Amino acid sequence: MKRITITAVSFILIICMAVSLSSCKLYDYIEQSFVSKTSEEKESNGSYTEINKPSFTFSEYYTPCKNEHSYKELTNDYEKKLYDGFRESCFFVSPNKDTEGYKTKQVVIEDYLLSEAEVRIVIKAFMDDNPECFWLSSSFGYWKYDALNYTAVQVYSYLSPSEITEMQNSFVEISNELFSSIKSGLNEYEREKYVHDYLREICTYDNDEAKTNEITNYEAYNVYGALVKNLAVCEGYSRTFEFLLSSLGVDTVCIMGSGEEQLHMWNCVLLGGDWYYVDVTWDDMENEYSVYNYLNISEEQLLDDHTISNTFDKFSEEEICGNEEKEAAIINMFVPKCDSIAYNYFVRECAHLKDFDGADVIDSLYEYAKDQKEYFRFYIDPEYLEFDSAVDSLFSSYPQYFFSYIQSVNSRLAEFSIDEENVSYGADSVRHSVTVELNYF
Repeated sequence: MKRITITAVSFILIICMAVSLSSCKLYDYIEQSFVSKTSEEKESNGSYTEINKPSFTFSEYYTPCKNEHSYKELTNDYEKKLYDGFRESCFFVSPNKDTEGYKTKQVVIEDYLLSEAEVRIVIKAFMDDNPECFWLSSSFGYWKYDALNYTAVQVYSYLSPSEITEMQNSFVEISNELFSSIKSGLNEYEREKYVHDYLREICTYDNDEAKTNEITNYEAYNVYGALVKNLAVCEGYSRTFEFLLSSLGVDTVCIMGSGEEQLHMWNCVLLGGDWYYVDVTWDDMENEYSVYNYLNISEEQLLDDHTISNTFDKFSEEEICGNEEKEAAIINMFVPKCDSIAYNYFVRECAHLKDFDGADVIDSLYEYAKDQKEYFRFYIDPEYLEFDSAVDSLFSSYPQYFFSYIQSVNSRLAEFSIDEENVSYGADSVRHSVTVELNYF
């Protein structure tokens, strides 16, 4: 913590509110494949147990979105046939485990030889669009039969049929509780913020899993871990955010890339016709002053500390598949353009400072102070004020306008006052926001 004492009308402790933001490895990384070329090596389908498809009781007020953004990016009908085949085959799981997990029923594509890159892209697309199929692992088997001109693909389950059924029942029950509890009349933004805050409340970041070099807690990467076990890494947060929000009628997708130079996943959300980036994981780092820093930011703001992976069409087949010397590329299927800030949390919900008269900020500060809230946030509108200069005039250089705001608020408070001798703040030039830590006496 950096502290600078300034003597003038008052003194300020300037807190650099930098937080260690955790990133992690991703389970959504198709890392294993088993490729055969001849019919003699064809994998036997064997016997499978059918898993009941989840029976969600969605909210009566909101129509779920049909999430097919990744599906729509597939480049030919055979890739889409494979994807469609997964819709059914993933609900037929072998009760017998082999070295790679529990096999799901093979999907056969006739009259076409899919490349390994195409298979990987389709599996990625299916996992993107169907986070409720939380049992699917990153392993798959794939066979090409040149003479007969067809391809067979088999994905693996991390769980047995009985485990899937038991865990799915818990997952569905908790999801339905949320769907039934949400009230009517919420706009898209209000539903988004509801889910954002719900995840923050129930879920804890799995630091132990994030620090390991191998996946030791599979559940932390999916909707089951976040909703039922309440423990997740970034992929679990993002998959769950996508599932819940899409179920409440707000279009949402997952995005892969890096944060602080580590693998990371977050979301894009469609609000009012524009897409926005949302990182629920980084909003849940147990720092109340940063709880909404990543709610509906633009690409320009995101790129301050994130890197977005390219879409699959920017990579060669070899890059998509990887080899013994180089791992497969981290790819996205669909990355929308995010250039609006209209639904940014600070723009939409915080008082705007447009001039140093500060009437809106004073009124908002009073509302915070009368409930003795610890953190107060406001937005310095870039259409009217240059950020750094405004912050300096508010807190450092004469006339330190923010202290006159405190005095104005204190004149309206009866039983206690804001302690203007003990004020800390954090200035965020990326979001044009200021967070003030308040103390009272």
